[in-house]
Amino acid sequence: MRRLLFFLFVCLLLISGCQKQQQEEKPELHFHVAALTGPLTLNPVFVRDSASAEVAALLHTTLLVTDPQTLTPLPRLITSWEYDREKLTYLFTLYPEAVWSDGTPITAEDVAFTMRVLSHPDYTGLLYLPLRYVLGAAEYKAGHASELADGDIAGIRVIDEKTLSVTLKEPYAPFLSLLTFAPLPARYLSAVKVRDLERHEFSLEQPVTSGPYLLAEWNRDEYVHVKANPAYFLGKPALDNLYYRFIPNTETQLIELLASKLDLVPRRSRLRMWPT
Repeated sequence: MRRLLFFLFVCLLLISGCQKQQQEEKPELHFHVAALTGPLTLNPVFVRDSASAEVAALLHTTLLVTDPQTLTPLPRLITSWEYDREKLTYLFTLYPEAVWSDGTPITAEDVAFTMRVLSHPDYTGLLYLPLRYVLGAAEYKAGHASELADGDIAGIRVIDEKTLSVTLKEPYAPFLSLLTFAPLPARYLSAVKVRDLERHEFSLEQPVTSGPYLLAEWNRDEYVHVKANPAYFLGKPALDNLYYRFIPNTETQLIELLASKLDLVPRRSRLRMWPT
């Protein structure tokens, strides 16, 4: 009887081990998307074209998102906020588990640093619009002497690691709806001159990211390959690997689609699923 029980116990262990091995050996999911052109940059605050915007959105998480139907601001990195109408001050709280891809926390200082970059005299991107309504931002843009995004903007105050306040100089209703940019890692970029940020390795190689995907490879002439970020604070994405293949010819895209080498092709400036 004891031998029989021991035999059954060993069998259960073997079955359990086999099931675990099968789970561990589950094949990764690969998804191939046709892109008309490749991205120019992977830095989210210097995006000027749709290809860069699509890839950057996979690598970086924005402060807020907007409902596409109502344009209502929705939480993302900023998980909650309060607004003092008399003081024109927003109190923002960041998602407590939000981390960079190297495991370090995404902090209020990262957000404050990014706002200083966007308000800097040497910043050449397109995201300054909502910051011009922040108290002291216009003065910072007009008179900041340092080539770095250092110093302070009067209306931006870091309270603790995950909390900051932003005070406006006048009421501006769309302010929250425009906080759809992603922060930069201050500890990695604070010593970089703002005029050099666009060509910095962060913009081209992405050693540190905050989004659902990590950069695996960027072949400038052929494709971008991103892989799922297992430590993403909102959960690992279902697709393990995404490939953006640069195919400017639509007929070639169709041929690749029919040959089952693509899963998604752009149509009428939107990405639309086609059967394969």
